[in-house]
Amino acid sequence: MLARQDSPDAEVPRIMIGYWHSVIREFLLPAIVSGEQSWIGGKTEPYHLPDPAETIAAYTDDNRAIQAWAMGRAESPPDYEPDSFSQLSEEGRETMSMLVIGASAWFRGMERTNTLTALNDALLAISLGEEPPPDPVTGQPFLWDSATRTLSAPEGVSEIDPVTLP
Repeated sequence: MLARQDSPDAEVPRIMIGYWHSVIREFLLPAIVSGEQSWIGGKTEPYHLPDPAETIAAYTDDNRAIQAWAMGRAESPPDYEPDSFSQLSEEGRETMSMLVIGASAWFRGMERTNTLTALNDALLAISLGEEPPPDPVTGQPFLWDSATRTLSAPEGVSEIDPVTLP
């Protein structure tokens, strides 16, 4: 239960592959095959995607880019500019904008999870007399108050409550 996690992102590839699979199988392929778009608000609307293979390839590339960033192989997450998917048809761009709409919130949540995991690992390291790892998101050290035995996130990291060593 107390085992430290060597890599806060160890599960990201599995999660992202599962997410890709679910989106393709549950949303895109049925819409492409049936010509109906029922995945937005439960409405059934006509759906025509003139470039399904290109849209699926763009979504796959985007999923890989998220994985690369999450695993530290890219310096930043994908940046969704208005022309990010300019190679796609208008319908393809619209579909991609729906698929990536929550990506920035997902990135923030993943970074928060990584900081929380590392914060607990750092507290465990301190209790064992070891050097605590830094925050994997900012690269900054956690803030240790030996008088109160409280460990806090680095300066500027919000929404992370401090933890206290009993």
